[in-house]
Amino acid sequence: MDAVTVGLIILITVILAGSLIMTLRTAYWVKKREAVQDAEISTKVREHNLFLNPVFLTYVFAGIVWAGTVIYMVLAYS
Repeated sequence: MDAVTVGLIILITVILAGSLIMTLRTAYWVKKREAVQDAEISTKVREHNLFLNPVFLTYVFAGIVWAGTVIYMVLAYS
């Protein structure tokens, strides 16, 4: 394997680990709230409402992986 492939494997592993940690933390927060629907939004989320959005982060990470794959394909097959 070349360095780019190893780098992409490491990047994907880091993304998967981060996603797992965020999912577990979210599940913990939901369980802790015990189905309270109108909980107050924390100040951290209010200040960084876009960055702390898991859907937004998923799109960012997927875009990074996609761009890495495209760059790898261009460099490997050109």
